[in-house]
Amino acid sequence: VCKYYSIDEHTSVPDVLVISTVVWNDLTEEEQKWIQEAADESYLYQKKLWQESTMESLKAVEAAGVEVIYPDKTPFIEKVQPMLEEYKTEKAVYDLIQKIKNVK
Repeated sequence: VCKYYSIDEHTSVPDVLVISTVVWNDLTEEEQKWIQEAADESYLYQKKLWQESTMESLKAVEAAGVEVIYPDKTPFIEKVQPMLEEYKTEKAVYDLIQKIKNVK
């Protein structure tokens, strides 16, 4: 199928849990706490499962003869740095950029 696969991490699969504010506000504080605790716990478990699945998939494609490449992102990071610095004067945008950069 393909001979090469680059792990460039240009996207991330977000895990989003959504609940209507109408429903949330109808819950007691205790019920809200239960849901929040369950969401926090399931997030950690799902993150672990996702990582395991990703590693299994990488092993499978490598076993099929695909060369998995982990490119050096440093040149890309350096190239966009001047553009990112331009946003220092726009606090909301710059803060958002910092939050994105801190996602691990």
